[in-house]
Amino acid sequence: MNKILRSFLPFFLLGVVVLSGCRKDIIDKIDPPAVQEVIETQPPRLFPIVANINPKVKGYYVGLPAGYDQTDKKYPAIVWIHGAGQFGNGNSNLALLLREGIPKHFADKSIPPNFKVAGKNFSFILFTPQFVGYPTNDEVKSFVDSVKKKYRVDIARVYMAGMSIGGIITCDVASSHPNEYSAILPMGGVSRPGTDVAGKTKRIATGKLPVWIFHNQDDFVYPVSEPISFVSLINKHSPPVRAKITIFPNGGHDAWARPSDPLYKENNISIYEWMLQYKR
Repeated sequence: MNKILRSFLPFFLLGVVVLSGCRKDIIDKIDPPAVQEVIETQPPRLFPIVANINPKVKGYYVGLPAGYDQTDKKYPAIVWIHGAGQFGNGNSNLALLLREGIPKHFADKSIPPNFKVAGKNFSFILFTPQFVGYPTNDEVKSFVDSVKKKYRVDIARVYMAGMSIGGIITCDVASSHPNEYSAILPMGGVSRPGTDVAGKTKRIATGKLPVWIFHNQDDFVYPVSEPISFVSLINKHSPPVRAKITIFPNGGHDAWARPSDPLYKENNISIYEWMLQYKR
């Protein structure tokens, strides 16, 4: 009997090994190892990209979290739309994009590498295209679509902000494609009177797009009555998140320097934390 058992022992042991291996595969598939969360501690990195995206976009800056290459996670994204003073060729003029607004805080490393909102940690990707001339809504969409394909963007958290005519463009693009953005922040400009503002604001409202506008009372380029009316028209349609406006008493046309500073807060929340409250 012992001789018979000894003859079957190698096959028994082989079966145990095979079954153990299969069991491990099954367990791994059912309960994969936990992935350790990467919390950014270093400032994001900026890269100039020269690329012929479409007739109006020949280059852009991208700001990536410092640990972007060490992870496979997807990140919330801010698309920043510049003003008239930053038009350029997308190559030798690209540095103009870093002089003001949100890109300036990426450039001087004053943007926090991590934001904690509702108990979760977030780090932004920044995209700021340089336009060679005033873009159409479809040309802006073409740019956004291209970077969403190239980079690991959380498409449920894509935000758009813009200064001056960039604020106008932000409103116009958002009204054409409201479901593609999670929130917008026009600063120093909104869709102009005589451009179907009623239709644009209705589409933003029915598209359930959160809006926070910044403007100065003494703006000498675009009167403060325009953003006040814009917000009123949106809220007329009772959106789930009411559009809001912050009016600074002074500052001329520059309504973006203060809110884009991460240290600026209203009701103890910065614009970056405000954005991250919303997703599609």
